[in-house]
Amino acid sequence: MRKRIFYLFCLLSGGIATGQELAVADRLPADGKEGRYVERAANQSLLYTGELEPRYLNRLEGHPYLDTKEYRTGTLAFDGVVYPAVAMRLNVRLDRLVVLSPDKRLHVLIPSERVGFASLPEYDLFYMEPMGEKSAFPKGFYARLHDGKYALWKRSSKMLERKVEGLTMTDRFVERTSFWVCKEGVYYPVSGKRSLLRLFKEHGAELKRYIKEQGLSFGDGRERSLVRVLEYCETLNLR
Repeated sequence: MRKRIFYLFCLLSGGIATGQELAVADRLPADGKEGRYVERAANQSLLYTGELEPRYLNRLEGHPYLDTKEYRTGTLAFDGVVYPAVAMRLNVRLDRLVVLSPDKRLHVLIPSERVGFASLPEYDLFYMEPMGEKSAFPKGFYARLHDGKYALWKRSSKMLERKVEGLTMTDRFVERTSFWVCKEGVYYPVSGKRSLLRLFKEHGAELKRYIKEQGLSFGDGRERSLVRVLEYCETLNLR
């Protein structure tokens, strides 16, 4: 049961949203990621107070979000407090997490540095600064696709690109994606079969055989194949 308290009261002024009290979660899980935060969120209005997401023209081709423009419901850790059942989407053009107000009227950008994690059905999102093999990479949101001994992280960004064909001009979102594997505390860039074999050269022959037997593709099915290979690598190190 949720407590019955005041409904969200939103004011729009100069692209800023402000909120009053919202429903409170009666109970939250005490284990896993949530266990590192307080058990009870006193008030959810803080999530819906801030800068509004800019609107995009309907004529633009594609969308500026990680994988879908639809909102997904998940758990959000914000300012050390866990909020359940929050509708979210990641705007990778702005590199900002967007939350949808309960009345579905406001699309609010929340401060990235105050996000502990966002747990969604397909992946977890973290705002962090991972260290690469030779250099530090910019702070930003990374999607953790696999959480194991060798974690797999995905970083996406989208830029607007103009395409001209004859008399037709189209503005579209173009995505740039990179993947990182955390091995022994160090983040290594991976792009496909060759970079994986180089990273796990001690198991090169076994990995080649496994990839061939499983018919893994690093084209359209790259994410799934990367996860499958990492899961297999983890079993090899247990032998």
